[in-house]
Amino acid sequence: MPHALARQLFDALRLEVRYNKTHNRLSYRITLVGRTLALVDRLVQKVLVTAINEKAVTPGGGDGAMVGTICVAPPAGIEPAT
Repeated sequence: MPHALARQLFDALRLEVRYNKTHNRLSYRITLVGRTLALVDRLVQKVLVTAINEKAVTPGGGDGAMVGTICVAPPAGIEPAT
């Protein structure tokens, strides 16, 4: 994903990344508000189209700026329903 597109998406999501050095742990938080949902939707569509086009043009390609997987995990302390 190009840096400029990543920056737009992270800004729209109000992404916060915090590092706890003592526990060697990163925590991520996003804040979605009604007025930004349409913007987030458009940016995600751009990200998906960009990813598809980059793989079609240059396998494993792109500018290599941001490679990784975004995972969704509940905060600590949330137990599954029994």
